[in-house]
Amino acid sequence: MGISYSDESRDTVDALKAAKHAGAMTVAITNFRRSPISRHADILICTSQEQHFYGNAIFSRASQILIVDMIYMGLISSDYGYYVEQLNKCEKVVRRKAYDRQT
Repeated sequence: MGISYSDESRDTVDALKAAKHAGAMTVAITNFRRSPISRHADILICTSQEQHFYGNAIFSRASQILIVDMIYMGLISSDYGYYVEQLNKCEKVVRRKAYDRQT
């Protein structure tokens, strides 16, 4: 999955291109239907191309974050027991790396 607001990030486009070349199903979330990243996407999700405030991309980025959250929740709910177990394992790893809190 590649997420691009401006479509100017070569790293994001190249990563999606490499994934497609390797045989992965690719998904791009972007603002622009005809963009470099869209050429390498099996599934293209376009968010708003409108900028409500000059130079402010907050609305488009909020849309992209919402879409990522929806995909995440869809994955979790597809096999809740399995993914909860995986998330619990990840949480333990992260907790071990945290500093102890001192009160």
